[in-house]
Amino acid sequence: MDKLKTATVAYQGVPGCYSFQAVLDYFKKDVRTVRCHNFKGVLDRLIKNQTDYGILPVENSTSGPISEVYELLSKYKFLIVGKIDLIVRHSLLGVAGASFSDISQVYSHQQALLQCGRFLSMHPDWKPMSYYNTAGSAEYISKQNRKDIACIAGKTAAKIYGLDILQEDIQDNSHNITKFIIINKAEKQSSYHKLSSNY
Repeated sequence: MDKLKTATVAYQGVPGCYSFQAVLDYFKKDVRTVRCHNFKGVLDRLIKNQTDYGILPVENSTSGPISEVYELLSKYKFLIVGKIDLIVRHSLLGVAGASFSDISQVYSHQQALLQCGRFLSMHPDWKPMSYYNTAGSAEYISKQNRKDIACIAGKTAAKIYGLDILQEDIQDNSHNITKFIIINKAEKQSSYHKLSSNY
């Protein structure tokens, strides 16, 4: 793929999320990121020619295919122009001074909650709370500033939103990989269904 110096790339989430990191890792140089609240928002940006590319997670080595993305892409026509595998390392984050004994709820994207199922099962008093994005959950608990709510996200999110890392590497699989595709709008009616079993 020709990586444009000034490419505009839409992703789902907020700065510090794994999709955001995948954008930076793939494009390497100058890139302008466009945050979207959900996966559909990434596709909408492409349809309206408001961005050059979109990036979407399609599969995780622990939790499997991301069905919501597959369902959305089956309704539209896009070209897959690149792929990247991102090693995902989850951490439990809390506000300053929080400890395990304070926690009653843990926020994160449903995929991250699934990927940390073994860790969460060791804390049955904690209630998992599905949120639209991992880094979004970090932003949320930072704003709430409550010791009783924690989140699962990456260390970059902890730094951006001023949170303490209560425990690192809580994912079930130490080789936890999420596969991302980079897409752009198809000029012709090329079908997404050629994603294949490799992704």
